[in-house]
Amino acid sequence: MKSRIVKVVKYFFDNGNLTVDQIKRYVVVGALTVDEFKAITGEDYVAEHLEAKAKEANKEANEEAKAKEANEEANEEANKEANEEAKAKEANEEANEEANKEANEEANKEANEEANEEANKEANEEANKEANKEANEEAKAKEANEEANDDENEESSSEPTN
Repeated sequence: MKSRIVKVVKYFFDNGNLTVDQIKRYVVVGALTVDEFKAITGEDYVAEHLEAKAKEANKEANEEAKAKEANEEANEEANKEANEEAKAKEANEEANEEANKEANEEANKEANEEANEEANKEANEEANKEANKEANEEAKAKEANEEANDDENEESSSEPTN
């Protein structure tokens, strides 16, 4: 059995004397229940403040979803850039290693050539000194022999022959 207030409000609503918003106020103050509101208007009761909260919550959820999507895109871009930087760094390190290897090989080659030249020069100088010393000794010996021969020849030419 419907209460007297439900019958009266329904009568005024059906005759156009009350609007849905006015009947919502009866629910807010507790004169009608949500079920009675539906029985009178044929609509589900949704409080305006709840509608506003739902809209605000939906708006915030949409904004958060957009922010999350933008953040994910930014992270993907940052990861892509970081990967590219890592690849570039690796390529740079490889190039530096190759350049260092080539420079070290060239420096070692030059150092070896210089060391060999210096060693050869010293060996040649030593060999030339030794050869000159031997040649001088031979020349002195030859000179001494020649002097001795000359002395013998002088002695033999100064002796009377029989």
